[in-house]
Amino acid sequence: MTYLDMLNNFYDFCECNVVSGNAQLLFHTLLMINNRCVWEQWFSRTNVSLSERMGISEKAFIRARNELKQLGLIDFISSKKRGTCTKYCILYNTNDSTKEVQKKYKRSTKEVQKADINRYKTETKIKKDISDDISKKTRTIFKAPTVQEVRDYCEQRNNSIDAEYFVDFYTSKNWMVGKNKMKDWKACVRTWERNSKQENPAKQQASRNGFHNFEQREYDYGALEERLTGGR
Repeated sequence: MTYLDMLNNFYDFCECNVVSGNAQLLFHTLLMINNRCVWEQWFSRTNVSLSERMGISEKAFIRARNELKQLGLIDFISSKKRGTCTKYCILYNTNDSTKEVQKKYKRSTKEVQKADINRYKTETKIKKDISDDISKKTRTIFKAPTVQEVRDYCEQRNNSIDAEYFVDFYTSKNWMVGKNKMKDWKACVRTWERNSKQENPAKQQASRNGFHNFEQREYDYGALEERLTGGR
């Protein structure tokens, strides 16, 4: 059975059976890879390499792979360790005519498998290096401000925060906000500013309420005058 015969048989199979688009794509991908692996009965690939080649997620790839196995089109032996190869077998018989195809390719299955694993390791290392580089660039070292810097910022924002008290307060806490190291002292100044604005109206309202709740007493000023003068 030649490569073209396998494709024609698969097309006939799809006309009589329901095969999802991802499963069809996976079968064509495995068939192409097996062709490059000189039609070995078993060949190996990682989940990541196959899913990336197909342009789908690893979960979608696994669903497609299970679908093909249930349809009796492929068999596979999964690896327990992530990043290592899974062995695949296409369940279509081949005959001696495939030997002509085998002569065109000199790479053995082991060489293909080794190249695939090395590619996975290289891609993983590149992703890790990029992630570490981004993390280093975004990480900033906090520098405690001086009283003058805080005072200048408060004047710029026209608030009534005491810069010296602000610096003394956080210096005593080793510039910690809760359990975490402070990252932006200007953000803390703005927080103090908002809290101050929220507290002032409440205090003013309490003061007004205290004045209005004052009970006016009624006095008999005639009797009071008579008591003060001794009844003269």
